[in-house]
Amino acid sequence: NPIFIECCRMGPYVNRNTDVGVVLDLMIHDIDIVMSIVKSNVVKISASGRSVFSRQEDIANAQLVFQNGCVANLTASRVTRKKIRRMEITQVDSFISIDYLEQELAVYKKTSSPLPQLLIEKPVMQKGEPLRLELEHFIHCVRNGEKPLVGLEEGKNALEVALRILEEIQKNQGGGNDKI
Repeated sequence: NPIFIECCRMGPYVNRNTDVGVVLDLMIHDIDIVMSIVKSNVVKISASGRSVFSRQEDIANAQLVFQNGCVANLTASRVTRKKIRRMEITQVDSFISIDYLEQELAVYKKTSSPLPQLLIEKPVMQKGEPLRLELEHFIHCVRNGEKPLVGLEEGKNALEVALRILEEIQKNQGGGNDKI
């Protein structure tokens, strides 16, 4: 049961997908993942974002508060020097760190010893190009009549949250979209 989740999906500006902002281009992936982990309704959204190079938001931060008390902080940017794709999940008895670029996972668990200590586990991950794996999974599901890991309902829910984040960004900018 996660109590706090931190997501960062950032990278340098490339003249690609500038007709859509980072919320719908990058952050939506983390929204979907977080919602599949938390399995609770979003009750509050706070968000801010700004345009730097394009007409859309090039950097955005959103905080999602869930009905079960979990808080998720999501940051997406296409104005950083270095590409970062990571997620960190804090639970009562453990901490999980995921690096999507390196395709590494580390689990830090509290031990039951009298002095606070952490046991570190680094499970072996199936590595591969994420988009290719996603498309192969989708084709497999279509051919075999199976339900995909991310179905229509999950996609719709993530999109609804992303659109609410965009509304918050617009509200917090006073309707403006001026560049920094």
